[in-house]
Amino acid sequence: MDAQKVKIALTNGKQIAKIKVKGFKSILDAEIDLGMLNVLIGANGAGKGNFISIFKLLKGMNTNKIQSYITQQGGLESILYMGSKTTPDFGVRMFWAGGRLDDKSVCSLRRTV
Repeated sequence: MDAQKVKIALTNGKQIAKIKVKGFKSILDAEIDLGMLNVLIGANGAGKGNFISIFKLLKGMNTNKIQSYITQQGGLESILYMGSKTTPDFGVRMFWAGGRLDDKSVCSLRRTV
C-alpha cells in the first residue's frame, strides 16, 4: 500500500487507535494505545504472542472460522484467563483513529453450559 493510500485509510478511521482486552489468555485486563508502527518488547512469557493472538481470533470471527481457531488453541478453557472458573468470558474492544467515542468494535465470548 503506498503512502497516499495509507493516509486516506487513516483519515477514514481505518486504523485501530486503542484496543482493550479483558480475560484473554494471559491478559487479565489491558488497555493499549496503538500508533502507525507498534513494537512489542518484553520477556519470554510476558504475553506478546497472546496479544498478537487477539488479531488471529478477530480474523477467525471475521471469516466464520472462530470454532476452528478455538479448537486449535485447545478449546475455550485455554482462551479464558485462568479458565472459566476464574474468567467466565473475555472481551475485546477496538477504538478507531479519528472516530467518535461511539465508533468502536466489540466482541466477546462466554462459555455456556
